[in-house]
Amino acid sequence: MKNRHYIMFLLGILSFGALYAQQGDNSSEAEKLESWNGLKVAYPFSKTVTFAAEAQLRLKSYGNSYSQAFLELQTVYEPFKSLELGLGYRNIDSYDDVGKIQGHENFHRYSGYVQGKMAIKRWDFNARIQHQTKREINDSSSKKNNSYWRTKLGLKYNFRNWKLDPRFAVEFFMQDRFDPQDSYNKFRASFGTRVNLKDKRNLVIKYLYEESVNKTNPYQYHILSLLYGLSIKKAN
Repeated sequence: MKNRHYIMFLLGILSFGALYAQQGDNSSEAEKLESWNGLKVAYPFSKTVTFAAEAQLRLKSYGNSYSQAFLELQTVYEPFKSLELGLGYRNIDSYDDVGKIQGHENFHRYSGYVQGKMAIKRWDFNARIQHQTKREINDSSSKKNNSYWRTKLGLKYNFRNWKLDPRFAVEFFMQDRFDPQDSYNKFRASFGTRVNLKDKRNLVIKYLYEESVNKTNPYQYHILSLLYGLSIKKAN
């Protein structure tokens, strides 16, 4: 009975994403559909330090179906259960299918974050602030070079006898400087769950909604994300 409930819950999330995917060609230029699919491998170096590598492919329903792919390396330091620090490097291959000059573009992205975590009864809360800088390879003056401050709030509820605990998050993006009034230009909300599998493997399923703000031509993204993760056991 429990397994049937889990399957129904997963099908509900996937069907929600499929509903948007079916709209495909009927969606407006401002409302766009994407699929993010990735693999993440984590290596617990010690009780407080974890190294991770993630590869992701992003597809879209508008223009050329290939959006981008990236490889990200990350180090996470957790000195306390309530505090997490992270550094990351991402190598991005992005396809530009707009304008006269189209084709693949490559970027370096560097990031760092601080995250606080707290648990109250069955609720888990987290708050993260991240800074990232993206630069196009071999073109230091590119107009696509940017930096962002990102603030993210998330929560999870732990149901009794239920493995697919729901997770919610909302994230705000501020370009170039930390100024919520003048630099805030988009937000991203997500809903999903994490399925824990055997042998320290897991599957994270999320629906994300992203919208630009304070822009002349605003846009909206509907995104279905699937991330398969595994943890490598440290040799004794």
